Amino acid sequence: ILAKIQDGFVPLVAAIPGMALYVAVANPETRALFSIGVFADEARAAESSRVAGDWVKTNIPDVFEGDPEVHNGVIGVATPASASDLLGKYVVIRLRQPNPEWKVEEVMRLIGEGYVPLVEKIPGFIAYFGSADAKTGGQAYITMFDDKAGTEESTRVAGEWLKANNYTFFTGDPTLAEGEIGAAVQ
Repeated sequence: ILAKIQDGFVPLVAAIPGMALYVAVANPETRALFSIGVFADEARAAESSRVAGDWVKTNIPDVFEGDPEVHNGVIGVATPASASDLLGKYVVIRLRQPNPEWKVEEVMRLIGEGYVPLVEKIPGFIAYFGSADAKTGGQAYITMFDDKAGTEESTRVAGEWLKANNYTFFTGDPTLAEGEIGAAVQ
């Protein structure tokens, strides 16, 4: 499936003006398949979703059940991606529900000042970014590393950092999605 996405869909998404990054990831253990797209604005992100829906219906209609879960939001904290070739690298996404007592801007600022410097020191670090969905309030934090060991360490460090600082930014445990990048363009 990832090879089909790389050969067929990636050229389509790469042609959308304002596309900054696209990766598709599969986790063979959980059989989860997810993608991340970063675009210049909401309209171009919406166009990528439309193109993706059309492409899936035409090329791999029997792969997915139901509609995808989509998180849209403005990136509030980020580091630049340092790898030129993301294929084969690892990514972890932490989907979080916000604690209404915390303003999103403050959460992003504290993460940028406190957690990001820690995660950047983990061997194999490639990139980190977080966004908040303006409609749902849900937040997504994406970390990329050379290997799975890096993503696992970043999850451990994130938990320790939150606990050490008594931060209650989120409610409940994160929903995690992780795996190897099998299709990419940046």
